[in-house]
Amino acid sequence: MSAPSSLTKQSKVNSQFQLGLSEALQLVQGEAARVAEKGLTAFSFFYGFSICLLTSYLIGAFPESVWIVYGLQAIVILGYRLYCDLPKTNPSRWMYFCDFCWIANFTFAFLAFFMLLQVLDRKYFNSLIFPVLSLSQKAPWLGRVVVLFSTGPLGWSAIGLRNKLLLHDIQNFSATFIHLWPCIITLTFRTHPDQVLEAYPGLFDGLTGIKDNNIDADFFHLMKLASSSYFVWWIPFTIWMLVHGRHQSIEKTSRDTVYMDLIQSNRVVRKVLGIKGASYSEIAKNGSEFSPCMKYMCAHATLVNITFCFATLCYKSIRLHFIFCLLCLGCTLYNASMHYAYLMTQNLPKKLAKEIQKRKTSYNNNKKN
Repeated sequence: MSAPSSLTKQSKVNSQFQLGLSEALQLVQGEAARVAEKGLTAFSFFYGFSICLLTSYLIGAFPESVWIVYGLQAIVILGYRLYCDLPKTNPSRWMYFCDFCWIANFTFAFLAFFMLLQVLDRKYFNSLIFPVLSLSQKAPWLGRVVVLFSTGPLGWSAIGLRNKLLLHDIQNFSATFIHLWPCIITLTFRTHPDQVLEAYPGLFDGLTGIKDNNIDADFFHLMKLASSSYFVWWIPFTIWMLVHGRHQSIEKTSRDTVYMDLIQSNRVVRKVLGIKGASYSEIAKNGSEFSPCMKYMCAHATLVNITFCFATLCYKSIRLHFIFCLLCLGCTLYNASMHYAYLMTQNLPKKLAKEIQKRKTSYNNNKKN
């Protein structure tokens, strides 16, 4: 009787062992599918790596033409994000594109792409297709605004939001791109103004951010210029948020916003805004009130204008602009390195340990019963 009993016990052990291996395999396959869903393919990694290499090469070899790469890549990256996020996915995140950093980059990308079309038109069609648009005459202050935005809220967002320069993840890469690349591109303009003006005559000549004559470039004038340009976005966006945007949430409308995502993921922000709640639905409900939403928009304006104070210093000192670029790049690279190290060494072991503990607890509970 002992032999059959021993065989039965061994059979059960083997069955449980095979079941455990099968569940572990399913966990690994599920994690692999999740990473692949985030964009990890040979092509996406190659594409992200190529953009970084091309930008680095042009900064050293042809600094006057780095803006062209930004314009083309911005159209591709932002266009791809629009293509992915605008369809009726669940949840819908197209409202993210109304945020300040996205609007600023859409504007920069449009200007860069339009200037590129003008360059091609001049070279091959004698300016027959696109009329010459002299930004130096129409809006000479635009160059300053681009520099102040790039070294102000955009650059500090790369640090504050802990952007990661992940080459395989289009969402993380695009978020890093819109915050980091403008800071780098404006630096190349400012360090090589003569080369830019010589390579593209008549296109950038009067833009004060490219080659400044320091007329009206004092601290308060720059702050006024940056702040007034920012409020061109802030006023209509705040009205939209108070009327419509604050009521959007994943559970209620299947739509997400930067505001709702931030209060759901950051306890400090919730505490500052006075939003209470333990569950997602409670936080979404309390966050949709008028008071916390208005506090958020006022805090946004305050923080952005504080970054403008730093941006004016960068505008005065190219060396400080350069150091800030290195800081932003170093932060995004370090955050990406930490993420890749986590994926390679900790992610699967943690999930397997969690699953084992879950099974162990379930087994002990069944044993007691």
